[in-house]
Amino acid sequence: MITAELKSMNKYVDLKIIEANDGLESLLALYLANKMNIQINAIISDETMPFISGSQSSHIIYDLFSRGVISKVNMFISTALHVVIQMVSILK
Repeated sequence: MITAELKSMNKYVDLKIIEANDGLESLLALYLANKMNIQINAIISDETMPFISGSQSSHIIYDLFSRGVISKVNMFISTALHVVIQMVSILK
């Protein structure tokens, strides 16, 4: 999905990726980047993370943005929940 969008823009984009295993780690990465004046433009998150979910971290990020603590960060949340629900329906 992201690759197709970038190709449709006909632009070369130099991406630097910071990997986090949980919403808490993504918040920590955002905090450290902000402290070092590094702009994070987007966060791609999974809804079903073990400690802090994608929606919980997006609420925290929105609150930080609303208070002027950080610059705008685009947030993309993905989940496989609908696939699990469909599979359960098929198995019944």
